[in-house]
Amino acid sequence: TSEIIANTAHRAAYIADLYMTVARENGLKSEQVKFIHRPSQELAIVDPDGEDQNNLTGKVDVVVLDHELFDPGLIGKGVLAKVNHLKKKITTANHLIVPMGAQVFCAPCEIICPRGDGPDGLDWRVGDETRWAAFYETANLDGLLREPWRCLGPVNEVFEFDFTEPEVKLSGQTDLTFTVKEDGVLNSIVFWYKLALTADVELDHTPTELRDAKSPAVRGDYNRQATQWLAAPMEVSKGDEIQVRASYSRSRIRFEVTKPEASKKDRGVGCPRWLFLRSWDEERVDAFRKAIDKALEKIMEAREQIPKLDRPPLRIVHMGAGLGQ
Repeated sequence: TSEIIANTAHRAAYIADLYMTVARENGLKSEQVKFIHRPSQELAIVDPDGEDQNNLTGKVDVVVLDHELFDPGLIGKGVLAKVNHLKKKITTANHLIVPMGAQVFCAPCEIICPRGDGPDGLDWRVGDETRWAAFYETANLDGLLREPWRCLGPVNEVFEFDFTEPEVKLSGQTDLTFTVKEDGVLNSIVFWYKLALTADVELDHTPTELRDAKSPAVRGDYNRQATQWLAAPMEVSKGDEIQVRASYSRSRIRFEVTKPEASKKDRGVGCPRWLFLRSWDEERVDAFRKAIDKALEKIMEAREQIPKLDRPPLRIVHMGAGLGQ
């Protein structure tokens, strides 16, 4: 006999409601799957005849960590602590865990605003002063609508996490050295992961431009990579050596340039990525330009019927003017 257990790993009631509705609509019955609605860190082995029926009644042989527990930066949802709790509290000695582990990779990149080469022809470089955040941002560098980006150095493996070990470390750091391969503005470290589901099955989030030619093509359009903005952008030239310190804690991976030293800038304003994406949206810019031209043409035709000296000033207001407008 076997028992399949589905744990929502959430506390919010609406998650359980949606979960159960999806199960019911797909013909799953309680006799086939036992549903447990509680955060994973609260899972424990309880007395089957006790009051707590919303928990486990015996240790498990196989643990499957849903992809929902991993963000594009791998550990942003606290999966390391979850793994340690599960291995300590609910698994058998010879259990299997899927995925088995993960590798994190990174590359130094240039992701900058248009310099007159965008759809509107404007120079938006001042917008780069708003690219900063305490946490990394998520992105899809292979998406249909994305900012142009350039990799300025080689790909480096940063960290490796082995979920088959008795315990996963909750913090660590390493130093990396990049040799710049082309001139540019280094303002970000882009990183991603390869998730080893089994010994020979993996989920690879490497951007298409940096993938091995033998790797399968990317499918789907969702955020696969994370971007860590640097404290200060720096002009770099081919052949320069850049030293970067990478570190991780329970739920965050971060990067900082240690050499050459760059003077940090005081940041007062930060803008979300979707504003920058709009500055490259050629279809939207072109549609608005055509609509505005037609509106002006219609107004000017009506004004031609009024003597010049009697015409009031023509005023145009743009509501919501800002980045990408």
